[in-house]
Amino acid sequence: MKSRIEPIAEDIYRISVYPSESFSFNHFLIVDKSPVFIHMGRPEWFETLTKLVSEVIDPASIKYLTFSHFEADECSNLNRWLHIAKNAEVLVGKTGKASIEDFSSKPPRLFEDFETFDLGTKRLIALETPHCPHNWDACMFFEEITGTLFSSDLGANQCTSDLFFEGDSFIEQVILFEKNVGFMSKGKPLRQASKKISQMNPKILAIQHGAITRGVTIQRLLSRLIDEFCD
Repeated sequence: MKSRIEPIAEDIYRISVYPSESFSFNHFLIVDKSPVFIHMGRPEWFETLTKLVSEVIDPASIKYLTFSHFEADECSNLNRWLHIAKNAEVLVGKTGKASIEDFSSKPPRLFEDFETFDLGTKRLIALETPHCPHNWDACMFFEEITGTLFSSDLGANQCTSDLFFEGDSFIEQVILFEKNVGFMSKGKPLRQASKKISQMNPKILAIQHGAITRGVTIQRLLSRLIDEFCD
């Protein structure tokens, strides 16, 4: 199985694994005084992920472990990461509390909507986005200094050849993927999440599956998603 680690902004890395040629699972590492690891991956990828993280920092130094929603590719490895990063805190929103309290070997740290975490030079803002991209406990995270939004499955696509993908071709791929797979919440949850994302005015959309995008493509993508999937 292919895997790779690459920077997407200053001291922010995408760590990808490729179970197939047409699909990727992306995990993100923010390097700072208080490092953050977003999306902990499936059990079969744990050794690969820890090895790639080790190329940049000591995994034991991770301060925050977090994810969008309770799902296998988001947090299956949570307790394995906690075994390595013994001082790490697990960040979850209030809706996700019940699931994680039963699952995690360590009580989670609950965040409030729009709560900001000072990482050192960077600032991470937690955004509650219930049901978007899916699951009632869904949330997203925005790194304020680089303008990077960690959007989980929002924007998922099947481009595995490029790190960045922008413009109309990217947007069409996202729309086609959603129409074929149909995993994302539509209507009100999508509108509310899009409003919060627009409020942050992100420069980079760090997507969990496929290529990531940036610049004006982000707002154009949000507008197109609303046009296509909201009545």
